[in-house]
Amino acid sequence: MDAIDMIMQEHRQVEQIFEQLRQQHDEALVGQLMEALGAHTEAEERVLYPAVIETLDDGRQLADEAVEEHRQVDQLLAQLEGLDPGDGQARQLIDQLEQAVQHHVEEEEREMLPRLRERASADVLQTMVQALSEVEAEATGDADALSGETVSDSEAGSQQPAASRS
Repeated sequence: MDAIDMIMQEHRQVEQIFEQLRQQHDEALVGQLMEALGAHTEAEERVLYPAVIETLDDGRQLADEAVEEHRQVDQLLAQLEGLDPGDGQARQLIDQLEQAVQHHVEEEEREMLPRLRERASADVLQTMVQALSEVEAEATGDADALSGETVSDSEAGSQQPAASRS
């Protein structure tokens, strides 16, 4: 599994949480959604988007648009926080949040990720898995994941992906 596979797998996990939320209005599921989106967003912004900027000619524009979409999701999450998931206002916010996330995922998976896979080396995409995992563990406070074995800079080059195919 490379970084793109990891990102897409996380997209599917978030979609599953939304599916569960449609069937049961559970506060724990809302918390799970908030944590998953928060960690995923942090990892994309700190690891994926810098690679996109460096690798793709229009990477800056793609990353800026994606970050703006993240801010919209953050605003919806902030409005949702503390509401009863079964309440009408919360249901409306969850629906808006799902639409915003779905739009973001579709754009990434249709345009950004395939182009990154085409241009970035397999080594860079593999190295990014560790960096994404570390950022997500940090964002969720997962000390076990942080204490695991990591790829050293000397083994994998810089944690900031730089290599691309010519």
